[in-house]
Amino acid sequence: MTAITPQDLFRLNRIGDPQISPDGAWVAYVEQRIDPKSFAWCSDLWLVPADRSAPPRPVTSGGSKNHSPRWSPDGAHLAFLSNRSGSTQVWLLPVTGGEALPVTAGGVEPVQAVSWSPDGRQIAFAAWNRVTPVDEVPYPGAPAPDPQRVPEEKDRPRVVSRFDHKHDGLGQYGDRFRQLYRCPIGNGPSEPQPLLTLEANCDWPAWSPDGQRIAFTVSGADDRHFFAGSDLWVLDLGTGQAERVWHPGGQCNTSRPAWSPEGARIALVADNAAHGSYTTTDGLWEVDLATGQAINLTAGLDREVGEAISSDWRHGGFTGPTWTPEGWLFLARSEGQSHIYRVPGELQTQGAMAVGGYSYGGGRTAYQANTPDQPDWIYVDGQVVARPGGAWEEFQLAPARHFRYEGYEAWPMDGWVMLPPGEGPHPAALCIHGGPHNVYGEALHLQFQLLVGAGYAVVYLNPRGTQAYGQEFASAVCGDWGGADYHDLMNGLDAAIGLGGIDPERLVVTGWSYGGFMTNRIVTQTRRFKAAMSGACISNLHSFYGTSDIGDPFLGIQVPGLPWAEPEALLARSPLQAVEQVETPVLLLHGEQDLRCPISQSEEFYLALRKLSKPAAFVRYPGEPHSFNQPLHIYDRHRRTIAWFDFHIGQ
Repeated sequence: MTAITPQDLFRLNRIGDPQISPDGAWVAYVEQRIDPKSFAWCSDLWLVPADRSAPPRPVTSGGSKNHSPRWSPDGAHLAFLSNRSGSTQVWLLPVTGGEALPVTAGGVEPVQAVSWSPDGRQIAFAAWNRVTPVDEVPYPGAPAPDPQRVPEEKDRPRVVSRFDHKHDGLGQYGDRFRQLYRCPIGNGPSEPQPLLTLEANCDWPAWSPDGQRIAFTVSGADDRHFFAGSDLWVLDLGTGQAERVWHPGGQCNTSRPAWSPEGARIALVADNAAHGSYTTTDGLWEVDLATGQAINLTAGLDREVGEAISSDWRHGGFTGPTWTPEGWLFLARSEGQSHIYRVPGELQTQGAMAVGGYSYGGGRTAYQANTPDQPDWIYVDGQVVARPGGAWEEFQLAPARHFRYEGYEAWPMDGWVMLPPGEGPHPAALCIHGGPHNVYGEALHLQFQLLVGAGYAVVYLNPRGTQAYGQEFASAVCGDWGGADYHDLMNGLDAAIGLGGIDPERLVVTGWSYGGFMTNRIVTQTRRFKAAMSGACISNLHSFYGTSDIGDPFLGIQVPGLPWAEPEALLARSPLQAVEQVETPVLLLHGEQDLRCPISQSEEFYLALRKLSKPAAFVRYPGEPHSFNQPLHIYDRHRRTIAWFDFHIGQ
């Protein structure tokens, strides 16, 4: 068995989104792979008996993207999304055998998995509405439309009339909104019909048990920024009237509503923005429809609900609440692990691992889980039922050693270290997570395995700001980016060095997003690192405010201060302000379509470094948003990072 290299990425499949049938007999899941000819992602649906009485088998094939399977209420069919017809549409597959048939005939493209009506005769889903013609978006002082000279759709000017008009990964969507649609099942392909029309984004439709209502979430109704400010709504299908039934408060977040069996309550993942947008810990809330009162069922747990521990090689992983006869199930991440819990906080899964997407049916629970040295496998009640294909068994993946250390002001913190085989001491890479509220832990990161395979020890840490240690810990970074969190990271690195096997004279540092910000910040504060790779970074908080798709609501709590009112508050913590102190060679990698941390952030830092004759390189990736999607670009990113580090430490 050998160490893994960037060239091996093209032979590593990944699986996820396990969906157990209503009777608990079968599990459908998705397997992703990279096509060897096009170097593009493709995916297929697989089925496996929950009792492991037969091996998994594929039920779709080809080079398309087939994903998001959802069982019909009677368990006879799977509805799924596929781009096999040229655009993403809903397809229907009989599980007893036969060809998949189209359900939707175009018009709109679903953006989320479908929701089945209880009688199995209809589906509902969210999709972007059609592009609003430019002449239908007037503003005072606009010229009159000229019907004789209308550019093609792709060349039309975009009139921006809303504060919320772009989002990373989606691009510039102008005055389009995500709306709710429904489509009948069994009558052949038909064009989806809108359920309602709101000047807001509607998501996560969920049918009530009696099939008479649909719960969903609404964001952007008050023209606040994208997902900063969303509410729970209910649509009465009989009257066609929709009403807001709960507003958590402020720029809150809501998602994934689910009905109780009697239809009197709705549970959902939400926060009340009590500690600011993006920073308040998500909980499992339950809304009583008769009274409109809501309670946080996980307030005593004080952990982040809804998401798994961060992994860079996972399909799926975010799951909302699920009703069982014993009470609500939910996913939460706590410290370096993520698990399934039952209200109020009873663990349903065990072990040092990162549980991701799950589903419940027939008294059984199916879920995906990985560890630092194991990709996602599919489990049913703790028993492995499926593993990903590809070349995984050819490689020896490095385990991670967990350790505790004292951060700044003696705060207890978690860290992990991975060592390559052979005699040390080894050069070491400090890897910094994004967010700043993302979470590292007992999960697979292919980046770490590639660095270990190249001969580097890897140190990764959860400094203050990490959102899996309670609200106080998560909020502690706000207003202090690059301050106490910098000392947390340096203390953790020193603690890892103290464990042995690391050469303190051959250190490198890397991070993505906020991790890129901290990488930039670190090289302005210390010269202990021989090289740095800063990915999708922030270098200037002053310009970030007005160019990022989340600049206003995000910086409002993270680094308070408005560019025109308190410029010094944003500039004081900007790495660009201290760029003259940089002596470490810096490699900057950035996607050209990044709207979260726009590429101008790397451009500003690179220009300053070069103007000052500092060692630096800058690589731009066409078409990539904040998180890279194209396999060839992912491969290139890792290959360039390792080559940069090797060159500057003389390896």
